[in-house]
Amino acid sequence: MQEKRHIGLDLGVKSKSKVYIVDQAGEKVRPEFSIWTNPQGLDYMMEQALKGAFKDILLDLTMEPTNVAWFGAAVYVRRKYPQVSIYRVKSEKAQDLRKFYRKHTKTDSLDAKTLAKMPIVDSNSLQEVYIRPKNMLALNTRCKQRARLVKEATSKRNSICDQIELGFPHLVDCFSSKFTTPFVRLSERYVNPFKVKRLGKEKLSKVLIKLGFRKDVSSLAENIYQRTEEACILFTDEDNVIDYD
Repeated sequence: MQEKRHIGLDLGVKSKSKVYIVDQAGEKVRPEFSIWTNPQGLDYMMEQALKGAFKDILLDLTMEPTNVAWFGAAVYVRRKYPQVSIYRVKSEKAQDLRKFYRKHTKTDSLDAKTLAKMPIVDSNSLQEVYIRPKNMLALNTRCKQRARLVKEATSKRNSICDQIELGFPHLVDCFSSKFTTPFVRLSERYVNPFKVKRLGKEKLSKVLIKLGFRKDVSSLAENIYQRTEEACILFTDEDNVIDYD
């Protein structure tokens, strides 16, 4: 049977990474050690993995998908040691394993020993690393960044709408398009229903035009003023419940 060795690399983002190496039976090849994930450290890791082994040995390297820390190590090992199969733990499996470790140990990290043994005990949880061509990598990175920014922006907008709703119920429902420039101006100055009521419906229409609303202003003013009267009845007194300042 061809000799196999499995390397587990527990990546440290701002600290040294831990390395554990086992043979095909899952037995420790040498004690755990730590490296910086720079060229010198990765070369030392491979030197230890190959020490005392046959030339045709099969090697694999398993890492957890920790942020983007895995990428540089994978690129270097793939280029300099093309005979090494490189794996990452599938994201959904990593989450399950973290829950298990959080429950049964003091840490939720996947340590180097666990990573080294995964090709033996749970190979289905691994995903072979694919280094995308640079154009595809750039596109993939930008798409992920955009998705994250959209999610963050949506969360912040929802939070702002919730704050408006707290002091002026159903005001936000009056607008088909939210977070336009006129909507933002209105939100900055007129989220106090008692202040809007003091304006009166006619003056409110003029204010809306001044803020930049152009379409169906009279209907919008009517709708807002109806919500205004409802809110004033709900809260009764301007200083009773909500601090509008």
